[in-house]
Amino acid sequence: MDDLARSDRPAMATAWADDAACKGRLDLFYAPHAERPPARARREAEGRRVCSGCPVQEPCRAHARSQLELGLWGGENEEERTEAGFPPAAAPTPSVRRSHPLAS
Repeated sequence: MDDLARSDRPAMATAWADDAACKGRLDLFYAPHAERPPARARREAEGRRVCSGCPVQEPCRAHARSQLELGLWGGENEEERTEAGFPPAAAPTPSVRRSHPLAS
């Protein structure tokens, strides 16, 4: 594999993000600090509503599973991914939101 093919790989892997229904709505998909369970349930319900009509729900979910992501991706939260055998890799950091493919 040449250098160009290697450098294009991350962009190609998340090309689906351009068509995501949630683009720019990270507030629905990542918990704010000290979020209480009732607030999380409301936030995730709204996020799932957005995901349910999204044309890229499956590649989004697959990305979250392969990258062991935190948050709600493709209508699935980290507990559901853990139950499916894809636990998150680490605790969230402030840079998680800034580097997310759907941030803009």
